[in-house]
Amino acid sequence: LRQGGSISCWGANLAGQLGDGIRDYSLVPVQVADIADATAIATGGWGHSCALRQGGTISCWGSNEFGQLGNGTQDDSSVPAQVANITDATAITTGSEHSCALHQGGTISCWGSNEYGLLGDGKWQLLRFVVGFGG
Repeated sequence: LRQGGSISCWGANLAGQLGDGIRDYSLVPVQVADIADATAIATGGWGHSCALRQGGTISCWGSNEFGQLGNGTQDDSSVPAQVANITDATAITTGSEHSCALHQGGTISCWGSNEYGLLGDGKWQLLRFVVGFGG
């Protein structure tokens, strides 16, 4: 996360996890496309990242096999995609195949793989869309 709100990433990029629109690795930092207002970032273990943006929205990019980008698809994205139905986030975190957001007021939403109950909703299944639960 850079001063001013832009983001730079480097390394492997097979699933678009650098967010620069190009699926080629980089040994030097490259700027994530279309983000200049990030306040926090989180990176997942299997090649996805998310940015909390000013105003409470979230954008994610990279691997999306389990819906961990939160955009309603399972398609990888080499550029940031906005997470659906979240406009009041205050914090974010990512796991290897899931992501979560803390909302104003203290509730939490998680999306992506629910293997081993990762989403905290009491179910053990793979979900493609945002799943919320109380904080």
